Amino acid sequence: MAHLVCILEANMATVADTLALALERHRAGDLQQAEMLYRQILAARPNHVDALQLLGLVFHQVGRNDLAVEYIGAALRLKPDHAVAHNNLGIALFELGQLEDAAASYRRALDCKPDFAEAHNNLGNALRRLGRTDEAVTSYRQALHWKPQYADACNNLGDALREQGALEEAAAWLRQALQLNPAYAAAHSNLGVTLLALGRHDEAADEIREALRLRPDFADAHVNLGNLFRERGLVQEALNCYHEALRVQPGSVLAHNNVGVALLDQGDQENAAAWFHAALRWQPDYVESLVNLGNIARQQGRLDEALSWCEQGLRRDPKHAVAHATRGAVFAQLGRLDEALDCYANALRFQPNHADAHLNRALALLLLGDYERGWPEYEWRWQCKGYSPATYSQPLWDGSALAGRTILLHAEQGLGDTIQFVRYVRLVKERGGQVVLACQPALQPLLACRPLESPTHQPGIDRHTSPTRERGIDRHTSPTRERGID
Repeated sequence: MAHLVCILEANMATVADTLALALERHRAGDLQQAEMLYRQILAARPNHVDALQLLGLVFHQVGRNDLAVEYIGAALRLKPDHAVAHNNLGIALFELGQLEDAAASYRRALDCKPDFAEAHNNLGNALRRLGRTDEAVTSYRQALHWKPQYADACNNLGDALREQGALEEAAAWLRQALQLNPAYAAAHSNLGVTLLALGRHDEAADEIREALRLRPDFADAHVNLGNLFRERGLVQEALNCYHEALRVQPGSVLAHNNVGVALLDQGDQENAAAWFHAALRWQPDYVESLVNLGNIARQQGRLDEALSWCEQGLRRDPKHAVAHATRGAVFAQLGRLDEALDCYANALRFQPNHADAHLNRALALLLLGDYERGWPEYEWRWQCKGYSPATYSQPLWDGSALAGRTILLHAEQGLGDTIQFVRYVRLVKERGGQVVLACQPALQPLLACRPLESPTHQPGIDRHTSPTRERGIDRHTSPTRERGID
């Protein structure tokens, strides 16, 4: 370093030459030399705007964002219309968690330079962290309007669209990011997450593993691979991935949270809660962990506490569909069904395909006796975890006349549900077909065909079977999904 100073004193006649060398060292990643050169400029000219803001950027790059804000702020007091400095100040504020201030800095950058694609992209990142995904998508699109070949904006737009549920469009933008930069590990990982949501598990695994090949210490990709294992029911493998993420990035809030989620899969609520609390120690406003703690409290009957956790989450992100849906489930347990329905409506406003919210809304409507809306909504159960629809090659019955065809009515849920709904078999029979009832083995003696004078005879059943054995049918349905029956 002393040798370099000597060269500067002997050969550098102007501040401009020193700044050019500082920028060269900065771009080469030699932050220590760059810092020394910027300080040399400031020793000679304390109000040198570029040296102030670039020294602030060095401090950001070494994790001293408090000093970054100080130096970049000093530059902006001297030159308030410096678009790059406003953008860099926003970056430092973002890292400090001051998201509203960061967004304001990016907007000031854009006031100075409306075509500043990087500031549009950074504004999108701040808005997304604030839970304002719709606005973030607009910002990413603006970035791409001004800079169409901007891989970062393609990746961020794709991931935000995935969050909104626009999965096919999300995948297209992520592929565009990879076309621009095939070695873009984050885009590979995000594409894997999107493909997982589309049910394309093998492709998802390929993309996430490619991300980890490119960046073995990529904590989020380890988490995403864990999520894929968890989706396949391989909970221990998922936990291994989450712990690997924590090994390479001990402060990964996402990994802490997902360890808790996997422990919930194993029924370990106590240890799951400890991991959610650990996530909140790293990021006190992390909505997923707040809502997960709300769900645990709800399941354990601590309903006031559950509401408190959900409301904390909603203060952080008013559009968080799961927080609204969980809050609705708490109100339903409290018997406050109208408030529960309001919560489910909010959840579905922000995430129209949220299957659990639809199902819970259906249950609330049915409890209120609103069968006209409740039963169609109840069809969403097939999209929920834990519900496995029966698969038959024959079409599902639509309630029309059977005209002599054979229909299979198959049990769907518990013994009580079968007993409750078997009373409607007679109405199916009246539609003019042969009725076959497939029920749980334990109920076959009760529901088997008997002579009409038998007190246990169920009118309308021509024969019974098990759901996996029946052949020779024309239509099928379950007693809880019959349409067109009055």
